[in-house]
Amino acid sequence: MTLLALFLFTTNYCSAQADVPWFGQIDWINGFAHELTGENLSYFSAFPDYATTSLLTRTTDGKKIIEWETAPAPEKIKGPYVYFSWVAAHSSGTSKGERNFDLYIDDEKVLTFTTYPAHQHPNWIFTAPDSTALIFQQTKRDGANDAHGLAYLRLPAARVKPGKPLKLKVIGQAQNSNDWYMTFKFSFEEKADIEPMPFILKNGKQPVVLTALHFGKPSPFHVLVNNKEDYTFTVQNGVNHFDIPVAAVKQPDSVLIKVTVGKKVLLDKYVQIKPVTYRELDFIHHSHTDIGYSHLQPEVLKIHIKNIDDALQMIEATRDYPEEARFKWNVESLWAVENYMKQATAQQKERFIKAVKEGSICLSALYANILTGLSLPEETFHYTDYAQQLNKEYGISLKSAMISNIPGYAWTTVTALSHGGVKYFSSGPNYMGETHLLWVTVWDIL
Repeated sequence: MTLLALFLFTTNYCSAQADVPWFGQIDWINGFAHELTGENLSYFSAFPDYATTSLLTRTTDGKKIIEWETAPAPEKIKGPYVYFSWVAAHSSGTSKGERNFDLYIDDEKVLTFTTYPAHQHPNWIFTAPDSTALIFQQTKRDGANDAHGLAYLRLPAARVKPGKPLKLKVIGQAQNSNDWYMTFKFSFEEKADIEPMPFILKNGKQPVVLTALHFGKPSPFHVLVNNKEDYTFTVQNGVNHFDIPVAAVKQPDSVLIKVTVGKKVLLDKYVQIKPVTYRELDFIHHSHTDIGYSHLQPEVLKIHIKNIDDALQMIEATRDYPEEARFKWNVESLWAVENYMKQATAQQKERFIKAVKEGSICLSALYANILTGLSLPEETFHYTDYAQQLNKEYGISLKSAMISNIPGYAWTTVTALSHGGVKYFSSGPNYMGETHLLWVTVWDIL
C-alpha cells in the first residue's frame, strides 16, 4: 500500500488518500470511531503498537455480532462514492476452509464476503448490486500465519448521509467453525508518544524514545527539548521510533518536549526523567526444554543432543580466546544430559564432563521443567535424583536450578531443592496477563 497524501484532521473527521487495489487512488474516511457491540479481544494487528483490541466475530452459530460506528461523512460529498477504511484481520493460515460473513450498513444487509484458507487470496474484493464494495488488503501476518491489514468500504453517495456516521455490522454465518474476522478499535490519526529509557548513552546522555504514528508521504517531525535543543526526524508511513538524547539526571527531574508536524502540535508536555539505576545483567545462553509444543519428544531429544555436541565443538574452538570471549553453554534440564550420556561414546562423555567441571558447560539440578503444583510433596524430593547421580559418578555438585515457561511454583519446591543441595533457583514463569512476557527472578532459597 502507498499512501499518497497528507491527512486532514478535526475532532471527529479524518481523511486521507490511498492507492488501493481495484479502487485506485481514493480519498477515505476513518471507518472506525467507536464500538457499539461485540466481543473484545486483545490481539496483534497491522499496527501492533496502537491497534491492540479488536471486535471479534466467528463463523460458529450465526449469532456472533460485532457492530461499530464510523467517523462522520463529509458535510459536502463530492463524486459518486464515499470511502471508509479501518484496520482488519481474518483467519487464513489457521483456517480450514472458506468462511462467510455478512456485512450490514445501518441494519441493512448489503453483501456477504468470504475469507479464504492458506492465503489463497491475500487481497480480495466483494461487491453488491448497487456498487457497494468491500476490499481487504493484507499487509502483515501474525505468529499463527493469519492475515492482517486494512479494509476499504466503497459506498454510493446516495447511501451516505452528509455529516453523519454509518453503523456497520458484521456477522459470521453458521458454519460450525471457530474461524474469525476482526475489526480493530482504532482510529487513524497522527500520534506521538514519549518514553524515557533507563540507560546512559556513550555520550553521557539519557535517551527518550519518540514513537511516531504517521500516515501519508514522508514528512518532517520537529522535536523541541526545553525550548532549546531542536531535532528534526523524517517519519515514514506507519510506526517510527527515534532516540532523543537529553541531559542525564542524578535526581528526578523533567524536560519539556514539544513535537510538531507542520503547524499541528502532536505533543507538548513535561516528561519525568529518573536517574539511571546501575544494574549488572547476566545472560544465560541456553535452549529451552519444551516437549510437545513445537516438536514431539524424539525430535526434541535430537535437537538437545546436537546442541551439546555443537557446544563442545565451540568450546574447543574458542579455548584460546580471551576468557570473556570463550563459548559457554547452559543445559536447562538434566533430562537432556541423561539421554546424551546414554548415547555418548566414552570420548564424548569425557569431553562433556571436562567441560562441566571447568565451567564451560553449566547444568541445572532439575530433571525437567516440572509443573510443581501437580506433584505430591514426596515426589518433589526426587526432582534432583539425577543431579545426585552425577555427583556420585563424576563428582559434579550442582548448586543451582532453573524452571522456565510454566505458570508458577508450589512452596514445597523450596524445601525439595534445599534438601537436594540446591542453593539458587532461577524462575522464569509465564506472565498470565494480556501480553506474554517472561519475568525472571533469582531466589536464594537457603
